[in-house]
Amino acid sequence: ALVGVDALKGLAAREGGVDFLEAFFNDVEWMEEFAGSGAPFNLTERRAFHRLSMLVWNDPSNWILTSVVGRRLATALVLNGADAKRADLIARFRMYASLYRRGRLTAAAERYTVREWREALAPDLSVRDLAWLNGRASLPPAQVWSLTNNVAVASNNCFGTRYGDSACYGLWSGVWPQARVVEQVGGRAADRLYYAVRLAQAQGIAAYLADGGAALVRTAPGDWSLQETPWWDPAPDWSEKGLLGSTRGEILASARVFADEDAWRASERLRWLAATRARQFRATGWSERVDATYFAALETCPRNVLAWRDYRDWLEKNKVGPDVWRRFGKAAAQALADVPPFAYEMARAWFAQLKASGAAPSRRLAALREVHALLREPAVPWSGECGFERFLSDSADMLENDPALLLEFFDTVALAQLGTPHFFEKATVWAGRVFMKDAHTAPKFLARIEKWADPDTYTRYSAQYRARRAAAGWQPKPPKVNWTEFLYAAAEAGNVEGLRAAMPLAKRYAKKDLSAAEREKTESDRDKKADKVPSTLFGAPVVSAGAWPLAHPVFRVPGMNRPLDWESFADPSPAGKTRVCVAPTNEPAITLALPRLVEGYGILIKNVDEDLRRTARQSPLVVEVSKDGQTWRTVWQEAATNATVRTA
Repeated sequence: ALVGVDALKGLAAREGGVDFLEAFFNDVEWMEEFAGSGAPFNLTERRAFHRLSMLVWNDPSNWILTSVVGRRLATALVLNGADAKRADLIARFRMYASLYRRGRLTAAAERYTVREWREALAPDLSVRDLAWLNGRASLPPAQVWSLTNNVAVASNNCFGTRYGDSACYGLWSGVWPQARVVEQVGGRAADRLYYAVRLAQAQGIAAYLADGGAALVRTAPGDWSLQETPWWDPAPDWSEKGLLGSTRGEILASARVFADEDAWRASERLRWLAATRARQFRATGWSERVDATYFAALETCPRNVLAWRDYRDWLEKNKVGPDVWRRFGKAAAQALADVPPFAYEMARAWFAQLKASGAAPSRRLAALREVHALLREPAVPWSGECGFERFLSDSADMLENDPALLLEFFDTVALAQLGTPHFFEKATVWAGRVFMKDAHTAPKFLARIEKWADPDTYTRYSAQYRARRAAAGWQPKPPKVNWTEFLYAAAEAGNVEGLRAAMPLAKRYAKKDLSAAEREKTESDRDKKADKVPSTLFGAPVVSAGAWPLAHPVFRVPGMNRPLDWESFADPSPAGKTRVCVAPTNEPAITLALPRLVEGYGILIKNVDEDLRRTARQSPLVVEVSKDGQTWRTVWQEAATNATVRTA
């Protein structure tokens, strides 16, 4: 059914075709490996089957037909769609075969399944590059990250620009593998991770360069090690294709999808049957028989993402009604809850149909609440990499920015995730960025947050759901709330009222990371380091009392901002206590929102970071004033970077 009768007849007429077909169809395991190891990349099953026949014909040693390793390697190569040219594919197969026979591939390769081979092959490496990289290292998967030590750490290249740009690495394009260039001239953290991944791939170790600057290495069947580029390095645009997707979450969740091999194969047989029946009923459209066959496949292996995708596509083609889509969305959320990236993918399909059908926002909210109530964070080590925040944003888009509906939606999400290790905090951070931007929604949002932050209120609130909380494993103590993000969101949006409302709650409930002795020492150091701001300047009182700093945008790095001290503008204090730092953008700005109109005689600006002055953000320095926050007038401008700026 996958290849087609006509294609088989054509293949049988070719030289060596009959021998290949006899070997293939007399080996049930080979057939199931070919059809059940994931969809081919960039080509059809028919084309992959032809290429497999071609590899067998060009294997004079008969290694493919006489060896399980050879058979699985060849099958994985054709399914991955590597090398459009026949000669290149043959050369790649022979290179891997040679490396395996010489013991130059990881020892685990001997036991690889076709799926594991597909994850280990490196389609982005030429045969020549593969040979060079393979000779650079030989070590077990658990030690792959140590390869980064082969690359010197450097921020800028000989052209004065950051490593990794075309002006530097591009000079060797077509001459050396990029990993070799990185090894020779050094690079930043992302370049070093790139180097380690490419050397791992050359040893037959499964490794990926994933989204958001993440690098992954499979250390054991089903287990992955993840490294990320640090926040100070620009995230590279990586996206290598895994068996079920190209995001880090999809790659990590794939192992769980394939965990039950027997159920997977049985489900795949039913999926192929459903696809065959769907083609038979193409002219008539909807068929209860096809629908039942897809559901049988999904009941056999609820995590069969390929079956869910085929079923979704079939529903879209047949333009089914809202009841069928609701059944699909709820069933997918229940079945795929422990592999969130794929649950989100199916839920988005239902949401898209609701939006396209013109359903009222209230109906959309009902669908969102049904799905999110089922998608509690699973107990897996990689749950934080699943793209939960993006799914929240996509879900909220369904509600067309209606504040009341968004608050109801947030209530459902928070209740579903209360007590989880990552998702509850991610949900509150996301909600803070939505609601703290607006002076009307901020108080309502903060009232909800205080229910969880205050121990007494939390106990009374959670008692309403005691049975559900116990079943879901909710924590008896109040959950962690990221107050810093709420203050950041209000500051970036210029929501002074939101800052005023959030600050006392943040100071009351925020967890203090430093001990009392450490906080006392920090205050003492600040007093010694910086001059105190006098209570009068320029012959008049300081008028910044009661002002709030609004940063555009906030630099979200620990230690660079101290939002819990931002209100100290209301009380002249040791310079350095109120740390406000903006991100290094083209036009960073800090606005000091005064509580009332004042008559100013001068401005004192103190750069307390005297050891490492942020010249990119301080110079040139422009000081502007405004009565209404709309029209601004420049009163001071200088290009120098000084510890203290005093204007009059």
